[in-house]
Amino acid sequence: MKTICIAREKLYLSEILAALILSCCVLLVSCGRESKAGTPDTPAADSATAVTADSTSKAANDSLAKADSVKKAEEQKREAAAVPVEVAVIERGEVHDFILQNSTVDTEEGVDVYSRQVGEVVKLNVEEGRRVARGAVLCSLEDDDYRLARDKSKVNYEKSQADNKRFKEMYEKQLVSTKEVEESGYNLEQARLDYQRSELELQRTRITAPIAGVITSRLVKLGERVTADKALFRIVEMVDKITVIQVPEREISRLKSGQPAYLTTDNLPGRKFTGGIKRIAPAVDPASGTFKVTVGLKDPQGELRPGMFVAVHIITDTHPNALLIPKEALVYENGLAHVFIVEQDTVARRMRLEPGFSDENYMEALSIVQENDKVVTVGQNGLKDGSRVKVVSGLFKESEPLADKDLKTEKNAL
Repeated sequence: MKTICIAREKLYLSEILAALILSCCVLLVSCGRESKAGTPDTPAADSATAVTADSTSKAANDSLAKADSVKKAEEQKREAAAVPVEVAVIERGEVHDFILQNSTVDTEEGVDVYSRQVGEVVKLNVEEGRRVARGAVLCSLEDDDYRLARDKSKVNYEKSQADNKRFKEMYEKQLVSTKEVEESGYNLEQARLDYQRSELELQRTRITAPIAGVITSRLVKLGERVTADKALFRIVEMVDKITVIQVPEREISRLKSGQPAYLTTDNLPGRKFTGGIKRIAPAVDPASGTFKVTVGLKDPQGELRPGMFVAVHIITDTHPNALLIPKEALVYENGLAHVFIVEQDTVARRMRLEPGFSDENYMEALSIVQENDKVVTVGQNGLKDGSRVKVVSGLFKESEPLADKDLKTEKNAL
């Protein structure tokens, strides 16, 4: 294409030169005729010379106009063949190397609440999502039998107190033996313990919160008969959040307590939650070949919920002044990363990238590209090295599917 354009430009120049030579020749002939006739000042000679000069000038102007028109048409054709693309400027920034593991959000304090008594639920005091204080009553069980047992033990205790007092008075009058007084004391103590136990069993018909937190699950219904092996509620303290990951043992030398980390989740796109390693298990699980790492999270706004799926990035190294290329600009071929750099906003040059560290959005470039280079981020899939491009902005809508973008780019190229 480039060779054809050069040939056409040479043709235009040849035509212009020929027109100029023709004009000069006509002028020379006219001058010769005037000299030969010896009548240079005659009106007829002047008129012929003027007509000839005007014709020559008009031919030259027509040739120039034709050359400009053809050249402009060729430029318009080349511009129409340019592929519309979007570009981003390569800048410097910070990028990390990290160990990536998936896990779920948990809390340091979270318990399942069980009943220590068997009975029917007659009252529910809380629902899911409610914050409760430690010791708050969550629900109540039917307590008639436990109340009767408590009252009976109370009566026995009071009787034992009276008997013990009477035996002591009789002992001072030497009416009973020491053994009888001691037995009275044992009976009193036994009655006191029975009374305390029955009082405790009655209190346990009121299920209370062992910690302060939020009710995340209510697992019991009103009127349901519960037993000691059934969980009734789940309480979680939402402030001190953690996540637990299993890291391969080959990475153990790269981790230490306090090491920084950050989390991302698909449920909150564009958000990063910082944190750090709180604990590292001292032993490796021989079954899985991994060791447990507990990562503490910072979530002052309470956006992360227990059970939420997250990607945990434990930072192991940082390059603070790296050349960063948007990941959407990368094109892979045979497992190698390539990018298209736009030169003079018209030509795309394909370059193989030597990658360094990378994160969710950027990859570090270790060679080839330079700061402030323009890299194609949209429309590069149909490009070849040396393709003509036209830089535009807002070529595609954010919500437009990637497949539609590629199809639209191919149509524009055609």
